[in-house]
Amino acid sequence: MKKAAWMTFMILTTVLFVFAFAHAKEDQKKESKEVVNQILYYNMHIDHKINAAELDAELKDSPYEDLRCLARHGEMEAAFYRENLNDLIKEMLQHDLTPKDHKVHLFLVQAFYEANPEAEDMCK
Repeated sequence: MKKAAWMTFMILTTVLFVFAFAHAKEDQKKESKEVVNQILYYNMHIDHKINAAELDAELKDSPYEDLRCLARHGEMEAAFYRENLNDLIKEMLQHDLTPKDHKVHLFLVQAFYEANPEAEDMCK
């Protein structure tokens, strides 16, 4: 009888192990998918920031100084986001930044002004 109980125990243990392993793999796959989605979201948001800054940069030939200054600021901003895209995404992942427009926008603006403190008041 001990042998039958031992076999039952081993079968149940194996089944539980297989179930736990499969469940862990499923969780890992789900986590991986969430990270990929976060990366895509952050990348898309940075692309939007680059496009907006490049639109501002098109005003460099304006007859108005305030718009020319906005264009210089836009060139600086677009270059920053383009050159630091991967580092910014890594930083947002490290901070586990919730993929919400306002949070990502604030993070990116703060990162830009930390790297370029002169840009904050350049057009005032």
